[in-house]
Amino acid sequence: MVGRNYKLLFVLMSFSGINPTTMEIMGSGYATFTVFKVFSFVFLAFYFLNVLAARVAFGFHFGSKIRVSDAPNILFLTLLSVSIIFSISSLVLLSLANLIFYLCAYLYFFRGMDKLQLNEMMELLRVVVVYYSIFIIFTAIVFYFIDSNVLSMFHTFDSSSTLPHFKGFATESSHAAFIIVVAYFCLAALSRSHRLKIGISLHLLVIVSVFLMQSTFGYLLLGWSWLFLFSNMFKRFKHVIFLFTLAIFIFNWGSLIEYFVKLQGLADMVLNLDPDLSPYGRIRALVFFEVITNFPNFSLLNVVFGHGVGSGSAYVWELTDGLFYDGQLGTFIYEFGIAGLVGLFILTFGNFSRNHIVFSFGVYALLVFNSNVSGQLYWFVLLCLFSLNKFQPKSTTDE
Repeated sequence: MVGRNYKLLFVLMSFSGINPTTMEIMGSGYATFTVFKVFSFVFLAFYFLNVLAARVAFGFHFGSKIRVSDAPNILFLTLLSVSIIFSISSLVLLSLANLIFYLCAYLYFFRGMDKLQLNEMMELLRVVVVYYSIFIIFTAIVFYFIDSNVLSMFHTFDSSSTLPHFKGFATESSHAAFIIVVAYFCLAALSRSHRLKIGISLHLLVIVSVFLMQSTFGYLLLGWSWLFLFSNMFKRFKHVIFLFTLAIFIFNWGSLIEYFVKLQGLADMVLNLDPDLSPYGRIRALVFFEVITNFPNFSLLNVVFGHGVGSGSAYVWELTDGLFYDGQLGTFIYEFGIAGLVGLFILTFGNFSRNHIVFSFGVYALLVFNSNVSGQLYWFVLLCLFSLNKFQPKSTTDE
């Protein structure tokens, strides 16, 4: 059993868009100063100080032995530390502090899962899905039936496109899609493997939320989830599914064409490495390919250990002509090099459930181009995926 603080912080970690900037209380310089950071920074500081004090009192005798399951985490932290040491002259202290914060939060939640019961983990996932979905539906009702400007100051939706993209408690609709759908899949997968039921209402909440979010990632993730959750049902009801898909296209053809154009532009950018196609293409993949293709121009030390924590912002800013300062995976490779990338893969794939390795890999492939490593979304999604390994019966094989 874990305390209420653990459960509260886990749920708050999914609320990645609740910050002073969103509420228009402070300027954009506080955009990453989220509610999760406010609560967890104080709690984690006292938590680790308490652990350290206990170790000092007992002569640094660690009661818990290092387990085999800790190996990916240890290797990741080791390689990351080596990269930081070798590039310490060019690191940015604020970026380093932000990364350390999320690593501490991850270690706290990862070890805390050992104390969680299955029903507690499922309840946490359910709370995230239900709270997010209900809030998205509520904002949509207010937008369409009451006044579209009532909630505009809270930035709960993006109205720059033909249809508004509702994003709940996240910074953007694509982030909300990752949080809702991945938590939903993990909840459904754990329920099925343990012969439990979650109710049809939860499935409907997720479907409605995905439509309201109007995010390409939402549709991709939901389809990817259903492919593994209902593969047998797809074969039995393929005609019904075809008609349902056709109906979706008829009633949403405008937005779907818009998504297709975006994806086509991204594909062209990847094939041609053209930086002038669209901001969407740049932020998702251009930085990654530019860093890889520029490896021969970097020194051996920079290739292996990177250029330093926080140094990627200036590189991306120059690469995109002042449009962006974060390139997600590309930024991470630039800052930590091959050593950091190898450590990151060891961490993720070492903690993935073998029963859901294909699903997890697909989600991760989308995640790394939509979230940076020093961000709430990244670590929340990883913790959800790692929960499948923590609680999944070893004898169950779904893929």
